[in-house]
Amino acid sequence: MFPFYKNNASKVRKTNKSINNNFENSYDKKNFSQQDINNIINSITGSFTTVFESLVQNEDLINNIIDNVLNSDAVNSLINAIEEKSYFKLREYDDSYLIEGKLFGVDKKDIDIDYEDNHIKISVKKNLNLSNKNDNMIMWFYQEGNVLEETYYVPNIDEKSIRAVYTSNILRIYLKKKRDIITDGEIIDVDDFTEINN
Repeated sequence: MFPFYKNNASKVRKTNKSINNNFENSYDKKNFSQQDINNIINSITGSFTTVFESLVQNEDLINNIIDNVLNSDAVNSLINAIEEKSYFKLREYDDSYLIEGKLFGVDKKDIDIDYEDNHIKISVKKNLNLSNKNDNMIMWFYQEGNVLEETYYVPNIDEKSIRAVYTSNILRIYLKKKRDIITDGEIIDVDDFTEINN
């Protein structure tokens, strides 16, 4: 069981029930019963359970841990990396515009698109969800994030043909331009002309 016992077993005399481990310590040889071992294990696990339950019930400590985790450099760099990858590009073609962007970890219901006065506004509600699951414990953090808003000037759009598609974390907004109707100009005759003298 103990390495010093195995190595020094030959040094134990029949008349002496102590073991010398060459570190100027001696230990009494004792055989543990199964009941003794069970009591030791129950004592250790009972102490752990008591400490764990007191930690879980200490709301201030848990809030402090969560705040420290969510405000840590690692989480902030993760959020910044996600935000850097959340972007839109506007492309103009002869007959249309295309706005395209990557949105990681965003649900379709958290995307709003509005078109008014030749401007299209894209609002994306970004939330951070972190979870860790193992055999004995589940931890889950939810932090409501900021709203990402982008506005683009896109004139001369046929509002009825605006279409948005969100698949595989990519949002595409298709905007068709109104067709220019070229008409012959109308000639306006001047009915009355009076010259003004200064």
